[in-house]
Amino acid sequence: MATGQPPPTQPVKVLKLVDEVPGVKSLYLSYKKKDISYRAGQSFRLYVDPDVSKNIFHPFSTASSPTEDYLLFTTRIREESSFKQAFRKLLPGNELTIMGPGPGGLALPDDSSGEVVFLGGGIGITPFRSMAKFATDTGLSHKITLLYSSKTAEDIVFRSEWKELQERNPNLKVVYTVTRPQEGNPKWNGRIGRIDSDFIRQNVKEIDRVYFYIAGPPALITALGGVLEDLKVESQKIQIEAFRGYI
Repeated sequence: MATGQPPPTQPVKVLKLVDEVPGVKSLYLSYKKKDISYRAGQSFRLYVDPDVSKNIFHPFSTASSPTEDYLLFTTRIREESSFKQAFRKLLPGNELTIMGPGPGGLALPDDSSGEVVFLGGGIGITPFRSMAKFATDTGLSHKITLLYSSKTAEDIVFRSEWKELQERNPNLKVVYTVTRPQEGNPKWNGRIGRIDSDFIRQNVKEIDRVYFYIAGPPALITALGGVLEDLKVESQKIQIEAFRGYI
């Protein structure tokens, strides 16, 4: 913030905790819109204990859009995380605390004439859901393409929502690729492999006019950054959101 002070903390309440795909849960929170204003793609710090001094928190990019009446945070549950141990026990009505939104985060460009391409894998889809939902709800003219990689068809996060958003938004295109098609249920008959330069070329016509966004764990960021470097994408046309481990 301009004052150098941390963003304020605000109380929120658990609406529901939903199993999204195997190993991934979505947390829906009620909040007071008059007290919390955020931009699609921004992040918050979520404390799973109302007593913030206990320091059980994690930073999250929002999966929700400001056009929705709830905050949505979606995460992969890991056994080694103390945050996860508290997160998975949350119940409707539990009161939590969030801090934010924080500065920065991903944001759609002001210029809507160029195409926006989201590159994501696994849980790295969350800020893309936020921005695509906002663009669809508000009728933005940005042309958006999501290229998304998951291990199996069963691991595609928000799959039904992406279908619904594409039906509502003619400027949105979603293309999946799966790395382990022989596993999971249902079986996969679509594109196989990771996101690479060929996959991007097949789905993006004018790469030099595109704004690229990458979200996911550091290893994915590094790999996709290398792919964009091979494609000669200028660094100023790339936005990155790295998802790091839990405390």
